[in-house]
Amino acid sequence: CGLVFAYMEEESFDAEKHFKRFKKYDSWNYKDYKEFVQDGKLSAQSEDEPIGWFELEEDWNDVEIKLQQCRVAKFLMVKFLCTRQDSAERLGVQNLSFSGYLCPGTERLVDLDDLGGQGDGLDQNGVTGLCLLNKTLFFVQQLTRDMKYLLDFSGLSLNLFWNFYNKLRESEGEEVLKS
Repeated sequence: CGLVFAYMEEESFDAEKHFKRFKKYDSWNYKDYKEFVQDGKLSAQSEDEPIGWFELEEDWNDVEIKLQQCRVAKFLMVKFLCTRQDSAERLGVQNLSFSGYLCPGTERLVDLDDLGGQGDGLDQNGVTGLCLLNKTLFFVQQLTRDMKYLLDFSGLSLNLFWNFYNKLRESEGEEVLKS
């Protein structure tokens, strides 16, 4: 059994530092993890919290870990906490494999902030409808490039985006802009 962590770290890899970062979870078990998830403590902001739990049964050799949260990360930490049998003297791992994808061009998303500009009368947390539309289109573009075989975009049309944009323009200055 064990926990999975996904996190960013700007400095060069230092195993001791990374192990120390998650040491507080060394004594966790499934009950601790379930309480953590149910209490709503799983935060998108904290990279020091686990995003998944795994456990192998006596006769299983493979496990697919369902993550509680998807996160962009540079490092993935798998923290093994226990063996299959209480009588086991050591933990043996033959293979670990992961799947994910690189999202090229994400640096362009920052540039999109300049496209919409701040609208008149907006508070500092608001964005214009044009900026929101641009970010939505960029997000869809990234999905189609990276996951084109997994997603169905048959219902997505320019007319749908045009209607979306017009609704945003009609409600400009209302609570839609605060989201």
